[in-house]
Amino acid sequence: MFWALAIIGLIILGLRFPKFGVAVLVVVIALGLVLFGYMGHQHDQEEAAKRLVRPDQLNFTDMQMGPGRYANYRLTGRIKNNSIYEITGITLKLEVQDCASDGHCETVGQEEQPLFLSIPAGQVRDVDESVYFHDMTIRGTYKWNYSVEEVDAAKP
Repeated sequence: MFWALAIIGLIILGLRFPKFGVAVLVVVIALGLVLFGYMGHQHDQEEAAKRLVRPDQLNFTDMQMGPGRYANYRLTGRIKNNSIYEITGITLKLEVQDCASDGHCETVGQEEQPLFLSIPAGQVRDVDESVYFHDMTIRGTYKWNYSVEEVDAAKP
């Protein structure tokens, strides 16, 4: 409410005193440009963080996906960070297939699963995540796989 009244007051003063209106307009444009530049810089930093660690610098072991207690599936395993940077998050693309007895498989579920974890360079962390697949039914044999979509990292 205060900001609305302040803006209305500035508009009235700007109309009443044209030089004041021009000064307010210049300040608003300058603040807008500074804010725009800051947001662009933040976006650039986020994109750079996604390029510090390649997926092949991660070692996944004992990755399993099975029935979960509260979610419809539970993803577990271990990830080792073989890079020189600290990992701050990983996004996996999980795919579930329903396979018939003749070996023909159809994809029945696909989700992107963010893993919010911190793995310092050279260290290992366990994964234990609940995964939700929407409207998925398995009639035959259940099969799954994963791929790394994105790795977020930070410089030490």
